[in-house]
Amino acid sequence: MAKPEQTKSKKRAAELPEVQVKPELPVVQLKSKKQKTAGPVPTGAAAKGKTVDKEKKKKATPPAQEELEEKRQTIEKKVTVEKKKVTKEKKETQEEKVSSAAHPFEWDPADDCETSLQAYKDIAPVLTKLAQKLGKPKAELRIYDPYYCQGAVPKHLNKLGFPLVYNKDEDFYAKLDAGELPPHDVLLTSPPYSATHVKKLLEHVGQSKVPWILLLPDYVHRKQYYTPAVGHHNPFFLLPTKSYQYMAVSGSRADNTNIPCRHFERSGECPAGDACMFLHSKGG
Repeated sequence: MAKPEQTKSKKRAAELPEVQVKPELPVVQLKSKKQKTAGPVPTGAAAKGKTVDKEKKKKATPPAQEELEEKRQTIEKKVTVEKKKVTKEKKETQEEKVSSAAHPFEWDPADDCETSLQAYKDIAPVLTKLAQKLGKPKAELRIYDPYYCQGAVPKHLNKLGFPLVYNKDEDFYAKLDAGELPPHDVLLTSPPYSATHVKKLLEHVGQSKVPWILLLPDYVHRKQYYTPAVGHHNPFFLLPTKSYQYMAVSGSRADNTNIPCRHFERSGECPAGDACMFLHSKGG
């Protein structure tokens, strides 16, 4: 038989509700990927020192960049030295050209221009016809050009079959006054346009008995001295289909910007307009 107390305990246990106990889950602490497990955050002087170190790192120039900067500066110095050297050599070359272009007589650097080969090609048939009229082959035609530039005239005429060309670096007017002009069958020249060269030349050929062929600007026949000098010869004119090109000897016409333009000085106008390389100034 069961004891009375045990029976009461069983009855009470049966009367109590049934409680379900869930097993405890282990506690897991999750950390963010960006979160650092560093020690305590520096404060005060330590934090300031850390900030300064970061700025120094930003301002610091890598060794490779420093080397590149040094090379760049070295190259710039070399380029500057080379430019100065080239400028000096160019200046010396121009001075040599001007010196080599100097003549034993009074001259204007703006006149030192060689006539193009085309001008001589255009006149070659006339020279050949003149040689035939004189009863000689063109190779024996004696040509005289009294105005020397740099020796291109004989070279051009030699190419066209006229080897007997007298064109030397001498004072034409001194030779003329002394009566020492070389023997010639024709006087062929493109005279300097400055000063009174054209007038003097026309006065000479107007009195000469030797044929002459002159390459002159188209305004010359309108000059007051033209008709008195050569009008009695009744000369004929040949006009080129295109303007001739002239090659400057004394450096370049671009270097002659301080030389007054003769056209502008004479009439206040210039056919070349703003393209003219010479000085346009009413002050002279």
